[in-house]
Amino acid sequence: MKVLASAAVLVLLVFAVPHAQDLGIPDTVRVEGDSLAIGISRPINIHIINDHPLKGLNFGLISNTIGGGFAIVDSLKFVGRMTDPQVMAYRILSFRRDGVSPDTTIMYAYGANMLPPGTGPVIQLYMTGLDLGEMVIDSGFFPPVGEFVLTSEEGLLFGPQYATETISIVESELPPALQMPADDPRVEAGTEVVFDISAESPQGYPVQIELLDFSQLETGAGTPTNAPDLTGDNPAQFSWQTTSSDVGLWSATIRSCDTTGLCASQAATIQVVADGSFLLSFSQTETPDAPEVIHMVQGNSDNDTEPELFICSMGRNHPATASLLDLTEDMTF
Repeated sequence: MKVLASAAVLVLLVFAVPHAQDLGIPDTVRVEGDSLAIGISRPINIHIINDHPLKGLNFGLISNTIGGGFAIVDSLKFVGRMTDPQVMAYRILSFRRDGVSPDTTIMYAYGANMLPPGTGPVIQLYMTGLDLGEMVIDSGFFPPVGEFVLTSEEGLLFGPQYATETISIVESELPPALQMPADDPRVEAGTEVVFDISAESPQGYPVQIELLDFSQLETGAGTPTNAPDLTGDNPAQFSWQTTSSDVGLWSATIRSCDTTGLCASQAATIQVVADGSFLLSFSQTETPDAPEVIHMVQGNSDNDTEPELFICSMGRNHPATASLLDLTEDMTF
């Protein structure tokens, strides 16, 4: 049985104020989508209908089961007027993936290059079905999402009209299975990242591979100095020439679709470093009475003969902390 669970989300807290607009197209946020399928990633369209340029948008979506059905967001794609990464270049997406109803998805975008007036979808949220039945995707108010807010060219904030959508989750054939590197790539800045990708349909349908999204993990946005490239339909090869400006964590989301429209997505995390230090892989378990490690970096930070381990941690009942430990050859501190 689905139960209510709290979500930790990143939200810009603002208050809407009336905004004078003409009697043309009302400013609207609308959700639209066909049925979703168990175990398959399919898109739900987010429409923004505006009659004047927008500098920013801040909205949340609530996914809630109404007939036993449920699906979770697994990735997104900007389409239409937001295909250009310079339009509202500062973008943040936050969503839960634990499959508990209700679920929250937060989208915030802002920038000097404004969204021009128009109609049609600007975001596609790809969702994977978990349980058969029906669910509602509500673009209205629900804590902690907050009220929908659009920002005008003059910096005025106002609440748009919004609509809800009921989605059915149905059975379907299995999507193509992606084959990607078992270990996420880790490279020094200035070197090239290259890895092969292939996909196969369990039903034997032809499959095509595409790069769905490439962005910085820390911000959910960001543009690399050199754009990555994906050559070939299936198999395909991902390549990206990094530079010193690309230090950080990047996410490359790959999607495979067969000729019947069944799709699957998978992300690879690419770590680019400047000095040969790398984030260490580890498992995370959050508990209310212990701090949770969120980042670990190993490297020689003070140019002595021994490497150091830098650890950041935080917890619900603990302050955020940072520790720098000397690491000896026998792996003691």
